[in-house]
Amino acid sequence: MVLQHSFLWTLAYGNVAGWAFVMLLHFSRTAFFFLSAFVLTYTQNTRARSAVEFSRRRLVQLGVP
Repeated sequence: MVLQHSFLWTLAYGNVAGWAFVMLLHFSRTAFFFLSAFVLTYTQNTRARSAVEFSRRRLVQLGVP
């Protein structure tokens, strides 16, 4: 994220290679969100949990570290 914004504000207009790199960084972020949603949906479909149980597990996995 920081790398993308540092390139975004320092690139000159018309720098094709630089802007291509910025678009590549945008794609990687979008792909990360898509894959995260896919894995969460797949996991919930194969091992269903209640909303409370799911939230508690996510909090332990993401909030504690």
